[in-house]
Amino acid sequence: SVRQMPQQGGPGRRLGSGEVAAIRRHSIRPDASRRSSFLATVKPSVKSVPAFLEFSLFYDLQRSTLCVHILQAFNLPAKDRFGSSDPFVILYLLPNKECLFQTSVVKNTLNPVFNRMFEFKGISFEDIRHQTIVFLLYDHDYFTRNDELGGLSVSLQDMEMYGEKVSMPLQDDVVLQQQGKHSKGDLLVSLAYYPTTNQLKGIVLKATNLKKMDIIGKADPYVKITVYNQMHS
Repeated sequence: SVRQMPQQGGPGRRLGSGEVAAIRRHSIRPDASRRSSFLATVKPSVKSVPAFLEFSLFYDLQRSTLCVHILQAFNLPAKDRFGSSDPFVILYLLPNKECLFQTSVVKNTLNPVFNRMFEFKGISFEDIRHQTIVFLLYDHDYFTRNDELGGLSVSLQDMEMYGEKVSMPLQDDVVLQQQGKHSKGDLLVSLAYYPTTNQLKGIVLKATNLKKMDIIGKADPYVKITVYNQMHS
């Protein structure tokens, strides 16, 4: 025989239509409003993909030269309004900031391939171990200040320099460290090269955040432009 489960609240009693309606109103059901509220609260977490720079280092003992091969970058942040960037790399050695190089600009990409080789000449192997190589990545803008994309600061003390490819994540604070309290201001210029006439045209647009040089807290700035012709062997 089939046994019936006892009902809670006393012996069996037929519920009236009003009681049934009350139970339905107070019952927990996943109605549409609650489902939409739950879906709006619980969202899948979107993790930002880190940006990387790939390069190689090779030290030539015979020529006392450090060869830096900037290969490519991955997952750079988008700085343009169309969801892309025009990245380029500035490279120099610390503590001597005058030894610097710059790659060409790669248009409309977040994964640029630079494939550029640069040489720091006349540095002994003992001295190179006490120096730091810095990579600064920017998004090139024609009419505004270049946007920072990140950077790398690599100590050469324990770095292997046999030409092996190295891939390192970019950091956001490297650019700020190099341009901190020692910055003297920003200069906005525009450069254009015309191959047909073999002319380089430069326009000095404006300067901002200049240091105060006068006793009244102002300055009388001017710009001097010099073009160096550096020959590579």
